[in-house]
Amino acid sequence: MNTTSTFETLDQLYSQNRLENVPFWITQDYLYTTLDRFANGLFDQEIAGESTERRPIRLLTLGSGPTPVLLWTQMHGDEPTATRALLDILSIMSNQKSSEIIEAIRNNLTLYILPMLNPDGAERFTRRTALGIDMNRDALALRTPEARILHNVIDTYDIPWAYSLHDQERRYTVGGTKRPAGISLLAAASDWTLSIDEVRRDTMRLASCIADYSRHIIPEQIGRYDDAHEPRAFGDAMVARGVRSVLLEAGYVPRDRHKEIIRKTNAIAILGSLYDLALDNLPSDDIYHAIPVNRRFFAEYVFKDISVQINGVPAGKQDLALHHEYDPQKQSKEIDFKLYLTELGDCELFTPSYTFEGTNLEVRFIVDQSSKSGLPDTDEPAFCEIVERASGTQILIQEGMPSGMPEDVFRDFLL
Repeated sequence: MNTTSTFETLDQLYSQNRLENVPFWITQDYLYTTLDRFANGLFDQEIAGESTERRPIRLLTLGSGPTPVLLWTQMHGDEPTATRALLDILSIMSNQKSSEIIEAIRNNLTLYILPMLNPDGAERFTRRTALGIDMNRDALALRTPEARILHNVIDTYDIPWAYSLHDQERRYTVGGTKRPAGISLLAAASDWTLSIDEVRRDTMRLASCIADYSRHIIPEQIGRYDDAHEPRAFGDAMVARGVRSVLLEAGYVPRDRHKEIIRKTNAIAILGSLYDLALDNLPSDDIYHAIPVNRRFFAEYVFKDISVQINGVPAGKQDLALHHEYDPQKQSKEIDFKLYLTELGDCELFTPSYTFEGTNLEVRFIVDQSSKSGLPDTDEPAFCEIVERASGTQILIQEGMPSGMPEDVFRDFLL
């Protein structure tokens, strides 16, 4: 399969039609106002139901082809990249209706789109619904109204193909390599034996196509999730029902804090794979099987061979890794980032955005009485001082909030 020519066309269309200034914390008000600008004969809109907090959830219908395809975004409210990419896709389709690629999609497929399936979570920038439930563990019990909406759309339109669009945390690497996972894919298993029937193999073919387009932008940064069976998840449950449902997770490219590169990758990979699906031109599943399974070896910062103190007691020379977590600012709807301790000790396997040589740097951890271990805890907000001993320059990190960015303050120590 050669996707180069189609990719080049889509790359140009994306550059010409992507939306500018789309907020990272995207709310339903912004989303629906923008969708209304694009509707204009491109797609129909209806209310598929309401969220727990009575926010309307729209269903878009686009195209007139014989093959139904369902796409949904933001099942988890703090995973906005695919929603932002979807707006780029609709902008392209609205402005380039006569393009061969767009015509093929519209004439051969009918797209059903649920943008922002969890608007209550999106309003708070939290993963779960307003009931505190992870919707992607509600495919069987259907205890959330949002999960029932998704289930009803699948039943009503007899969906054979689906895209479950997510963000993944920023800590994944492609297998045991030192390459961060920019896009991760999964063709979920429908049973505990992880069998591969025709439906799952077709899902792997669609995932292979997405991977092939993604590699034009982020080569060697495509990962695959472990396919351990989770019957409560929509992907597993849908494959069991005969729906070819591929999970596409927006990962991270170092130093691209708001995922603009991954947003573009999402938009082009989704459009390209829809085009090949429309032409019945999906590749074999060989590409999918060759994708390495993800590991969690990414960190934003790694300090190599640095002097460490814990409550004033020297702890020798260690490596130190810190990773980013979201810190939503509810008043401004802006996203800041907190620093969490990833690892203290051997960080040789970690892939960082920034690496510092620690000869003249020191980290002084402050562990308060609430700590059960009396030691710095991994996966907890960092609380320490990073000090350049010769000058006394320091960064204070309290509850994950740094007084400065290490790449700015300690630039001379970057490797």
